[in-house]
Amino acid sequence: MWFEGEGRMMVWCSLVKLGGGLVFCLGGGDEPHIGAVSVAIPYRRKDGEWSVSTSTITLPSHRDDVITRIIVEKVAKATGKVVVAVGGVHLENATKNEIDEVVMNMEKLAERIANELRTGITADAVK
Repeated sequence: MWFEGEGRMMVWCSLVKLGGGLVFCLGGGDEPHIGAVSVAIPYRRKDGEWSVSTSTITLPSHRDDVITRIIVEKVAKATGKVVVAVGGVHLENATKNEIDEVVMNMEKLAERIANELRTGITADAVK
């Protein structure tokens, strides 16, 4: 399990290997919940670089697609695996700065996870 940030702006993420793909459960804030589900399907472009096709389902009145898309796209590009993320972060009476911090924390967390999976640091978890 990975964590980034502090207090109610902290986000967390757990990983399950499912066949050749990766499934992330993520949350944080005052009340973790299911607010969105994203899937990223990697493919190689003509130049050899990885790109992804991403689809997302967002529950009504939620904006958690922002954080689920961040992790699936970064990890799918880094690993070449199909990646799914489900979860949400709820902050009661959140300010714009608090929301921005949560998104920034998810960006940092996703980048760290993508780097670890790319370099094999957590290879046992995803073989």
